[in-house]
Amino acid sequence: MRSSRSSGLLAALAAAALLWSAGVGAGEIVILESSAPGLEAGAIVDAATVVAIPAGAEVVLVEEDGSSRTVKGPFDGALGGLGAAAAVAGGGGLVGSLSKLVVERANERQVLGAVRAAPGQTVAKVFVVDIARSQTACVPAGAQPVFWRPATLAVESELTIANNAGGPVGRALWPKGEQQLKWPDSPPVIDANRYTIRLAAAPRPVAIDLRIVPAIHATPAQQADWMAAVGCRRQAERALSLE
Repeated sequence: MRSSRSSGLLAALAAAALLWSAGVGAGEIVILESSAPGLEAGAIVDAATVVAIPAGAEVVLVEEDGSSRTVKGPFDGALGGLGAAAAVAGGGGLVGSLSKLVVERANERQVLGAVRAAPGQTVAKVFVVDIARSQTACVPAGAQPVFWRPATLAVESELTIANNAGGPVGRALWPKGEQQLKWPDSPPVIDANRYTIRLAAAPRPVAIDLRIVPAIHATPAQQADWMAAVGCRRQAERALSLE
């Protein structure tokens, strides 16, 4: 009798472990872009769910480990069955964060419509410090930050950078016609510090709260997740090619 009960208990435990491991391995996926019916941008899909992507349609997705890929139709199967990584501890947070970012951006576009700025008036690159307005700016770890200015301010002008916490003031001459300029040797680049940036040609100085993206966030999706959390939302959108 004891042997029978023990065998039954072991079988139940083995079945529960199998179900648990199957659930963990499946994980979740967030849709960044989609032209496939029934798969909307921002949707969170279980990686084991079978979906149909017709010929000519494609889906751009991000998995819990931060990796991204494009699935083109015709396709019929589970999106997580194409070599997708197993669920990652805390990966659901990344998926939820990116879903929120995608949905909010889509809602903004519906409200504001397609607004096309003149050439040279909007930032294209992810990791540049936009000095057109005061904001939080994110830069990658281990890289020299790069300033960006709109074309309307692209005249020869002196740039000064001061850390509000004190220290040396940096100065550089920004050549005419150039929209980008590397951060000078001083002041030092310090995470979570506020800098006052003054371009002589601009009507007023701007305050930049600088954040350094940790090197552990290696993929664009991981970087976007981190940047959105610290206030670099527009950069996060550019990292996901949402702008």
